[in-house]
Amino acid sequence: MKKALCILLTLALLLMAVPAVFAAEPKITDSLQAQMDAAAEDTKLETHIWLNCAVDKDEAYRLAVKECGYIGGLPLNMTLDEVYRFKEAYNRIISAQEKAVADAFLEKYPILAEDIVYSGKHPYIVAMLTKAQIAEIATLPEVEGLYAGVENTETPVYPTELCADAAAPDDPDRAKFEAYCTDQGAEVVSFRTLYAHESGGTVDWTLVYGMTNMVAPMPYTKVIGHRFLSGSAMGSPFTANYGVYDVKNDRFIDAASAAAKEYEGFSAAFDRFGGGRLLGDLDGDDELSVIDATMLQRCDLGMRDYPADDLLSDESYASDFNRDGERDILDATCIQRYLVGLD
Repeated sequence: MKKALCILLTLALLLMAVPAVFAAEPKITDSLQAQMDAAAEDTKLETHIWLNCAVDKDEAYRLAVKECGYIGGLPLNMTLDEVYRFKEAYNRIISAQEKAVADAFLEKYPILAEDIVYSGKHPYIVAMLTKAQIAEIATLPEVEGLYAGVENTETPVYPTELCADAAAPDDPDRAKFEAYCTDQGAEVVSFRTLYAHESGGTVDWTLVYGMTNMVAPMPYTKVIGHRFLSGSAMGSPFTANYGVYDVKNDRFIDAASAAAKEYEGFSAAFDRFGGGRLLGDLDGDDELSVIDATMLQRCDLGMRDYPADDLLSDESYASDFNRDGERDILDATCIQRYLVGLD
């Protein structure tokens, strides 16, 4: 009887350990795992470590406003030098938050100084590690993912603000995309997943970039999300090569189609990971912020000129955020509403 209880207890402990083992495995990409499998035990591999980092943008904004000597927020009558001084302070504070995450990790889990390739202003460390070290680090809660050098360009991106706490799914099978293109007689040149959206604990759709060797010779101008895309040839099978992979229904949809807009979070994902020109981005850093809204307000009031590249190829304007054909104070208001999640 006692022996049977011991066996049952041992099995229970093993079953309890199983989830922890499997939870750690997805953190190591297939490319890094392949390198580990091929390397000797004492071989050190270049390992890129992404750390979980919740940046407090509201706190950074408040501190930057205070540092620049303003009370209650940014004034409308800022000079261009003042705008960029605030932007420098804001970015520096964000970088300090991210660096603190990396510093805390290295203090808690020391890696030999000579093995560290990079540890700078981001929650991101590159180090030369043995297979045993990689396996150990993969189990740490502070670690979001482990990659093998530049090979992680084919790895999906899982932004915390768009896909909070999402378990990293497998990249949609390239073979599925190749099969999808077969009827068009097209050969796949490139395919990768840019973003994965989670719903109810599972990934329900992904934003993909798919390129084939077959293009139709026709110019296009499209607005997807809040990004303006233009080109001399339309990619096959997607407009400008962007699509949605519906995981549940196992199908691909053109990102420029009306159907794509029906997927929850699609516009926000494309705004961050799509190509082309981001509407409302007046300072040219490829993201929307309070700085863009402030600059647009100053342009609308005639306090400064619109950027030289504000005119788009279809004779509309990048500053026309709400796409009503006019660039005015309403666009700045729409950007502000967008930034706080009202639009």
